[in-house]
This record gives sequence, structure tokens and C-alpha cells, in this order.
Amino acid sequence: MPKYNIYTKIESNVSAVDLFYDLNVYRTDASNKKHILLSVAQQPVTSNYQTQSHETNDTEDGLSVIYIMEMNLYRKHGGKLFSVLSSPAKKMYTLGEMASGQAYSKNKRENVCYFETKAQTKPVNDKGEDNIHTVQITCQKRAFIAKEYPVGSPDDPFDKNKIEHQILSRMNRSSYPNQGDTSLCGPASFFYCLLMDRPDIYKQAVNELWLYGKTKIGALNIVPSNSCRHPMGAFYDAYEERVKGIDWITLASLRDSENSIMSYDEIDDQASGITLWGALTEWFVSAGYQKEFREGANKQVISSQADSLIKISRIWADFFSRKHIELAYLGYFFPPFLALFPVFTEISPTDVSFGPPETGWPG
Repeated sequence: MPKYNIYTKIESNVSAVDLFYDLNVYRTDASNKKHILLSVAQQPVTSNYQTQSHETNDTEDGLSVIYIMEMNLYRKHGGKLFSVLSSPAKKMYTLGEMASGQAYSKNKRENVCYFETKAQTKPVNDKGEDNIHTVQITCQKRAFIAKEYPVGSPDDPFDKNKIEHQILSRMNRSSYPNQGDTSLCGPASFFYCLLMDRPDIYKQAVNELWLYGKTKIGALNIVPSNSCRHPMGAFYDAYEERVKGIDWITLASLRDSENSIMSYDEIDDQASGITLWGALTEWFVSAGYQKEFREGANKQVISSQADSLIKISRIWADFFSRKHIELAYLGYFFPPFLALFPVFTEISPTDVSFGPPETGWPG
């Protein structure tokens, strides 16, 4: 099995000889088993502010398989190492990107950053007064802000704590991607599959969208417009959320990124949220899944490169007849992943079969 050499970059104004790092590269499968590609601890940063080039473990994974690169950074002071990050920084790359030296961003804010002020402070000045030095600290504006619920609003759907709680709920499988009152059934299907197959990628995609307003899943670039990141209209009805913040961040962003004319910037905008059948297939292929054609089968198969994808049809078949499934597509039933029922017609541990529903593709 092949091995690869990988490295990444950091951004800092501190002398490189005083910087050290931990670097872990892994992927998590559908059963939450972590597969380690690389793990090193407290290694010195090179003089050009790169990590060393580290050899990975053996792997049979293809170059399109996505990994999470996790880094912690240390500052040497007084002969001891002190962590300078509140939590490890994470970014996702394909194995091919890492192996070809592309495991970093041209936007330095998206790389691991650590800067120190060069100003010297003193307890008092010559007159016995406090010696105050002003330091300007900048940070990025939050990417998603609802026009009706600005930052600080108790109903802010994109509040950091709310999104973190919703991510935890998804990781625990106590909730799933849900289009709510939107017409985003296509993106809901895609992100449901992603959550079930690669929960680590799903979580990282949410975090990157929330932090930077963009993410990249394999070759699938999700870059929502400013209008999508600042949606209009009500996110709540008299009873509950019309769509959760985490689902707007993911589902609406994917749909808006693919729209060439209309921006998707409001829950009630049904037309701009519609996904045609072929687009869903393209999303899976761009994200690293393989499209296969089975002889004698009138359907396309999207095959996962991970260990398993989804086992859903037989579970929900106990609760919904085919007629109920058709009614769900017409709007009479709203399970968390209604768009999946007529789509995933045949499930095996390693692939998902696609066949257009008889009732059409409304979302």
C-alpha cells in the first residue's frame, strides 16, 4: 500500500525556532471509527513557517478521499512549550491535495495563525503614571446574519451557541438535516447522506461555512452569495423554527452556490430552492463519490469510497407505504428526510441506488 509525504503552512510573526506543532490527519467513517493517516506531536516548525514533510501511514484510499487535518500550535517560552490555540485548528483536504503540497489556503486567515505584538509594556512611566499601550486586534465579521434577527437577538438563528448545539445533535443522530418550510429537499438529501457516511466532513463543512462563509468538499465548492448569508424574512412561525440555522447554513448555501441567476435569500422563495435530478448526482460526484452504471438496471448508482453509506429504506418501509411516500412528496408528510424516500430505492452497505421518483422532483 502506498505512503505519502504531506505538510502544511502556518502564519506567524514569532521566530520559527520558538514554534512547535502537533499534526493529526484522519477520517471518520459511518460508524464513528477514526482512521489515522498521520499523527505527530510537538514537532519544530521549519524556517519558512511550514511543518516538516511527514510520511503517512499505509493507505488504500484513493486520492479523492477527504481527510481532516488537525493542528495544535505551541510557543516555546523559558524552555517550556505552551499551547497558543484555544482548540486545535481543523481543515479538510483530499488525499490528493495533501500529497501534492496543496494542504494550505492562499487566504492566510484560513491557515493556522499566531501573532504577537512587538510593543514593550512597562508598569509605569517616568511620571509614575500607568503606561498604556493600545493594540488593535481585528477579527472577521460573522458570515451569516439574518436581517430580521441581528447579532445579539435572542432569536438569532445563527448564534454560535445554537449552531454548536445543533452540530452536537447531528453528531449524536438525535436530529437530521431538515428542509423545514423551504424547497431545499435536494440539498437536504445530499447533506443527510454526508452526515450518515462521513460525519466528520459534515461537521467541518458546517464550521467552515459559519466561520468563513464558504467550504470545499472534495471538488464541490460551496460559496453562498452575500444575500444568502444575510437572508430576509421570518425564520419562525407561531410554533417553532421554520428552518434551523444549521440547515440554512448548509442547505441554502449549497443551493445558492449552484444558482447562476437567482440568489436564494428567503425561506419563502420556493423557485430558487428547487433542485433538478441531475444536479444531485453531480454534487455527489464532485464530493468524491463514484457514479456507476449497472448492466440490466435502469438506475444510476452512487458508490461511496467510505466503509458504508446509508441504511434507511427498509427502516422507514415499516412506517410508510409507497403511497405514503408519494404523498410525502406532494407535501402531506414531512419526515426529517422526506426527499430520500423515493430516491434511495435499493440500499447495500457500500452503495446507494438512484432512481427518479414517480411523482417528479419538487425540491
